[in-house]
Formats: sequence, C-alpha cells, structure tokens
Amino acid sequence: MVGLKKVIVDISGGLDVTFDMGFNFVQRFKRSEFGNVQYLVSTFENYYELSDLYHFNKWSILKKAGEACDYPYESNNFPLSTVVYNLGLALTSWIKAHFNYNDTQLYRKFTLSDEKILETITNGLYQGVCDEYTVLYVSFARAMNIPARQIYIKYKLFGLLLMGHEFAEIWNGERWIHADPTGPLYDIPTYYRAFGEVISVNVLQGADDALYTNVTYGDVTGDGYLHYWYDFEYHFTYNSTNPYYNEERE
Repeated sequence: MVGLKKVIVDISGGLDVTFDMGFNFVQRFKRSEFGNVQYLVSTFENYYELSDLYHFNKWSILKKAGEACDYPYESNNFPLSTVVYNLGLALTSWIKAHFNYNDTQLYRKFTLSDEKILETITNGLYQGVCDEYTVLYVSFARAMNIPARQIYIKYKLFGLLLMGHEFAEIWNGERWIHADPTGPLYDIPTYYRAFGEVISVNVLQGADDALYTNVTYGDVTGDGYLHYWYDFEYHFTYNSTNPYYNEERE
C-alpha cells in the first residue's frame, strides 16, 4: 500500500488504550522495485531529478503527494506494473479535479514550481495551465518513487497555428505511460495527431531559475516562476520511434 497513512498505537499490559496519531507518514514504492528503467530519450536523463521546479524531498510536497496517491490495495496482490498503471490513472484524475485551468498571462508566461503551485490556491483549487498540471503530476509521482518525466510537445493546429502543450510520462516497470492530467488523458499518446502535425517532442530537464533572466519579461531568479523553455538546461529530443509523431521519421 502506498500513500498517506495513519499511525495507530496500541498499548497493552494492564492498559487498553489506542492513540490515533493522525496522518503523519507516507508509504512509497522502493526505487529498486522498478529495476533498470529503459527506453530513455537520453543517457543523461534523470527521472528523479530535484531542481528549482521539483521539491518532492520536502515534507510539504511529500505529504500532499501521499494524499493524492493514496492506494488502497496491497501491492503484493498485483504485479508492480498493474499497481503503478492504476495509480498513475488515479493521479491523473486527482490532479484534474483539484485544478482550475487559469489561462491568464502569469501562467502563459511561466511554469510554476511544485511549491509555488501548492501556495497558489483559489476557492480550494490550484491554478495554472498544462505545465502546472504536469509539474504537480511529475512531482507527486516522483515523491512515490515512480520514475517520471516532463514532456513538451509542439504541433501545428490543423496545419496552421503552432501550439505547445505539456504532459507527463511515468515508468511502470515495463514501459513509459503517457499521462495528461489537463485533459485528462491517459495512455493515449496518439491523441495529439488529430489536431495536426506534431513538430517536436522533448523531455524537459535541468530546471534552473537563474538560466533566463529578463527583467522586461518579468523573470526574476529564485521566485518559483520559471520560463517554460529557457529556464530548462536540457530539452532532450524524442526519437522517431515515439508514438506522438504522426508517422515515423528518419
């Protein structure tokens, strides 16, 4: 069982007392359970990366991730791949249900860190667009020790307007699974082909708020608001065999 759990202490020996200590620990997968993660876009890829965008080693993120990823079934009753697959699907729905799609200028210009997203709540909902949905999904998955990566896709909308979109992928021990909490969509990587030609697919990594400093643009170092492209050190390009492109490329 993974997720946010409750500690109950029973004292015996002349006393019959039970203390409900509340939700104060998170149970996670072991990283070793996932074995050798395969089909990496780059040999430098880090699917457990901590950065200016991801802080899942902090209790505030880990506790919320445990709440979102609370899984009621004993993992040893099902293969790891099945447990992770179902958990990834449930997390997609959880993120969607706890977000308000806020397409204001702030969210169009920047990608907010996981900490900043949790701080930015209006009427009980997190705020943002596809990159905020994705960041929280990836952060929560990594908090559960599930390998996860952030994907940026460019496509020509109906062959005319160049558009960008972000979603996640998680490794379930056997394959990378497409997860788009903005949709929500799950394990449907060919979905984007219907809107036009997919131009490029990149794994974003190395988020560093100091990489892009443009006062005019409003990008201030260390504020938890990162440029959606230029504040990433790496943009690993997916090869021709990935399922997002309209057809295989040479």
